[in-house]
Amino acid sequence: MTDPTPPQPEQPQYGQPGQYGQPQYPAAGQPIPEQPQYEQPQYAQPQYGQPVAGAPIDAQQAAGQPVAGQHPGFFTEHPQFQQVEQKGEGLLAGLFDLKFVKLIGLKVLPLLYALSLILITVGAVLAAIGLIINGFYGGGIDILIGLVLGLVVVPFLWLLHVVFVRILYELFISIFKIADNSRQIAENTAKAE
Repeated sequence: MTDPTPPQPEQPQYGQPGQYGQPQYPAAGQPIPEQPQYEQPQYAQPQYGQPVAGAPIDAQQAAGQPVAGQHPGFFTEHPQFQQVEQKGEGLLAGLFDLKFVKLIGLKVLPLLYALSLILITVGAVLAAIGLIINGFYGGGIDILIGLVLGLVVVPFLWLLHVVFVRILYELFISIFKIADNSRQIAENTAKAE
């Protein structure tokens, strides 16, 4: 009887050149042949603050791109991070500004927020203690009701009050910042004209 499978060509041994010129791994103990090194092409890209090729400086400034040598340091020269303190711009000077040129809300609101947090926390602690003590005076099921109200409901209500007050103060700060930014835009527009 004959074998139905056709004869297979002999397989290359490990470390021998493969069929169709495919490279094979070297045999144990043989050195690894050097592979050709390919270099990636280097593309020139303009650095931050460098002029874009072919663009005049005025066009760069109009497009909002910085001109060479004029990029702002992030925390040093950026206008958002500048803290300009001039004479007479303290809290007391702002209180007596009858023209309302300088707004003091941004200086007062963090203090008011801290005071609100303290008052809400003291109120919640006193309410929780009062509910628990009242539950023990009632006896029976009132103890359980006092514990649940004092240890579960009061902390939940405290959290809701803190979130509400935080959102309210963020709204106030946003309004003051909008007013301050609008004033700066008006001043810059007046200077430009």
